[in-house]
Amino acid sequence: MAARAAFCTAVFQSIAILLMSQSSSSAKIAVLVIPNGISHFYMMEPIGQELEARGHEVTYIMCSMEPKLYTINARRILIYDVKHPVNALVEASALKLARTGSLSWPNAVKVLDILSDACDTVLSNQTILSALKGTDLLFGDSSIFGCSQLLQLKTGIPHIVDFLAWGFNDPFVAAYGVDWPLSYIPSEISFSSPRMTFMKRVENVMFYLFMQIIVPLLRSRVTGRLQHKHGIAADKSVAELLGDTDIVLAPADWSLEWARPLPPNVKVIGSPSQRQAMKLPREFEDFIASAEHGVVLVSFGSMVMSLDDAVVSKLANVFSKLKYKVIIKFGDSFPKTDNVMLVKWMPQNDILANSNVKLFITHGGANSVYEGCGHGVPLLVTPLFSDQFGYGEKVKAAGLGISVSLKESTAEEMIKNINELIEKPCYKENALRVSRLMEDKPQTPQQEGAFWIEYVIRNNGTQHLRPSGRDLPFYQYFLLDVMLFFGTIISIFVFMLVKCLKVVRFKSGLSTVKRKEE
Repeated sequence: MAARAAFCTAVFQSIAILLMSQSSSSAKIAVLVIPNGISHFYMMEPIGQELEARGHEVTYIMCSMEPKLYTINARRILIYDVKHPVNALVEASALKLARTGSLSWPNAVKVLDILSDACDTVLSNQTILSALKGTDLLFGDSSIFGCSQLLQLKTGIPHIVDFLAWGFNDPFVAAYGVDWPLSYIPSEISFSSPRMTFMKRVENVMFYLFMQIIVPLLRSRVTGRLQHKHGIAADKSVAELLGDTDIVLAPADWSLEWARPLPPNVKVIGSPSQRQAMKLPREFEDFIASAEHGVVLVSFGSMVMSLDDAVVSKLANVFSKLKYKVIIKFGDSFPKTDNVMLVKWMPQNDILANSNVKLFITHGGANSVYEGCGHGVPLLVTPLFSDQFGYGEKVKAAGLGISVSLKESTAEEMIKNINELIEKPCYKENALRVSRLMEDKPQTPQQEGAFWIEYVIRNNGTQHLRPSGRDLPFYQYFLLDVMLFFGTIISIFVFMLVKCLKVVRFKSGLSTVKRKEE
């Protein structure tokens, strides 16, 4: 009887597991990508590919003016049009900030309007809305300021998972329940390290308070007006909409990211753009093999357009004086020298895996930084925009590289930094240490991201994971009412104590006077 009972139990468990796996094995999943955000797509697509390999139907919603739209290897794509030129988003923000060091309010407003118009186009596209009927889950880029949440509500998609393409530098992470310990976590625009001086902590608090004022304005500009236009949850704030997200996936890794407390609905999965290296094309393999002293790889990603002629000339001068060979991704305008291989495209991840690559010079984009770290290559980070400055600080703190300004550094300083990073063994040792930490996981980032998406579908949401603190008003969350209560009690106690002392002193004075009179 016991054996039969055990057998029946095993059968029922097997059936339950089978049903559980089938409940999410053929789900329909939509992926919303920010316009002109191909770097974000490169992080989200590997998770989509993993989901497809598990039997799911994955559809990407992308802008028609994305330059690399027709080169990506996605099976299903829903396309929406935008009325702005393809590079408007970059030219209005990144290019302006990288070249001048500042971003005017009109330019910032232009960026917000582009994002808002793109979201409006998606919400108004009947072809997309019809195609999304019956979709089980929306996997959205959080960089679109809540557009994913509006699309979810408009189409009736039951579940949503957000992707923090900007990592924890995303200005809206607080809406997901993420705490920000200001004493040791730099705010999203201060780009410092956790070891802050007193004045740095003062600066950090000021930046944080500034963002608490400006972020609601940004949300309202992009998403608030669309709520009213399309009649979507007009009674809810954007923060409340974001707070209803089932799971938030952060493409970060604790080997590089600042350690911090997180709620259970926010999952750090690592960088999904990390993958196994493939065999190099012959021209790259031959060039790297011929480098007696090694190769320096240089790529500024989509930010290459922000480099002015003076910076380009300085870089050409630096590379011409190196004993190393250089592979640089650039246009035809870069001055050619004997030791430089100039390309418009390169298999960056595969090149970094080659042991003869000694250094990676990068603008500090998330994909580039994690690919370099994953292969144990020291980094020279030259931040140009946004979260790149934060990654530069993290690379410095991890001891695997240096962060410098392309505009402010002289050619001699650049050469000195390059030689130091290659010749001092500590940088390579730290890079290999970080690489080992990134690999020491039970699942790849793609697998973990796919697991949590399936988890949401399988369990019909994640209400049990969402922190209650996100529903509290500001004064309750920070216990200001409790502190006021105790402050009042203490004040009353001190007041009564002072009064009693005054009475005692007064009576003591009377007694003294009486004794003197006697």
